[in-house]
Amino acid sequence: MTLVSDFNSGQMGRNKTNTSRDFFTYHKTENKSICNICDTSMIGNHAANLERHLKRHHSNKFKTVQQKKKIKLNIRDEATPSTSGSQETLDKYVKSEFLKVKLNKEIVLKACIELITVNGCSFEMLEYSGFKKILNPIVNAIGNHFSVNSENIKLLIPETAVKIVSEISTALEKKVISLKIDIATRLNRSILGINAQLIIGGRINLFTLGMTELKDKHTGIYIKNMVEKVLEKYNIDIQQIYSITTDNGANMISFVNLLGSEIEDEVIEMENENFETRDHFEDGVFFDHNFSFNKLIGIRCAAHTLQLAIKDSIKNADFNEFISDARGLVKKLRIPSLMLKFKDVNTKRPILDCPTRWNSTYNMLKSLLECKDFSSSLAEHNLDYYFADIRSLLLLPLFIVVDICTTSHLSANRATIAWKIKPIKAAIMQTELTALPSKTDS
Repeated sequence: MTLVSDFNSGQMGRNKTNTSRDFFTYHKTENKSICNICDTSMIGNHAANLERHLKRHHSNKFKTVQQKKKIKLNIRDEATPSTSGSQETLDKYVKSEFLKVKLNKEIVLKACIELITVNGCSFEMLEYSGFKKILNPIVNAIGNHFSVNSENIKLLIPETAVKIVSEISTALEKKVISLKIDIATRLNRSILGINAQLIIGGRINLFTLGMTELKDKHTGIYIKNMVEKVLEKYNIDIQQIYSITTDNGANMISFVNLLGSEIEDEVIEMENENFETRDHFEDGVFFDHNFSFNKLIGIRCAAHTLQLAIKDSIKNADFNEFISDARGLVKKLRIPSLMLKFKDVNTKRPILDCPTRWNSTYNMLKSLLECKDFSSSLAEHNLDYYFADIRSLLLLPLFIVVDICTTSHLSANRATIAWKIKPIKAAIMQTELTALPSKTDS
């Protein structure tokens, strides 16, 4: 009954006895602590943050807090005297016991392989002393000359990769699939990413077929050849491909057209040979006798197309000037001399955008709005021009649509619907840009 009563009255948890809170007023609804001395606002009510503020700005009050803490510690030590002159260890309070866990050789090896391949750890980690202290008792318990080190894990990774390729090949066998293809360039290396999307058991599944480095010019024919090599690795017939989603690059469009022409040629050859289409594929995916994939569907990436629409929409003199001015303000707020001031008021510095990165400009404007009060307090003139909420709000629906397109596995129909949204959003943005405030208004 006591436990229920305490829970209902909200008295559970540790009592907050740190005396630094005596110098602050905590507003629970806003989760802010206001300094009673200088009216500085801080997020949360954590004692360490409050003490840090007192130490930096009110050293006398901080000394008072430290003295009170020492007095409390002395009282506590006197109330619980030690039975010996030396400090006690925790050994007599900790009960040693054996733990029983379900582990075997296969689980341990799979976990180590996952550390390297999925989690991105280096092979050196397998030799770290701390990791060995965790792993060695398990290895010794398994016995039978079992060992784990960087050398045998290096040998196991290719074997595991072969098994995964075999499993994916089986899952994609005689299935209708959609490909998603993109190229990323980092540190002078270009990587071609290929994903296969299909429906299994009524749910959309996504498989990564390859991350292949491109070492030649990214022409349509070169990309086509590289994609066909990956498809061959998984025994995928190009006639299984229902659609390919790419960006709007001319080389990608050329690649889709080239692969589509190859599919059409194969269909013509089969018709000449009186090829009879099967009534159905496996897994209950039925097709009409007259239906065939004799034309490849090329889908432009909805998120990429939307980014192009956004760029076209903000090609407006007023908006471009505002973005440039806002970017300049962010650069000034990010100088090293202001770093500590941001920390003192527990406020994040605004982030600088990268114009070629999706949603980057929106995130910059949003971060600038979040430090509006602090930035205005540093300025010598009115900054309302930079903090007009309408500018970031205009980009908000576009930010949401891009996020949906990039984080969700859309089917072909849903992707088409998302693509149709973009001109509407862009048109709304273009018409409302005329209502943006100017520097002379602020």
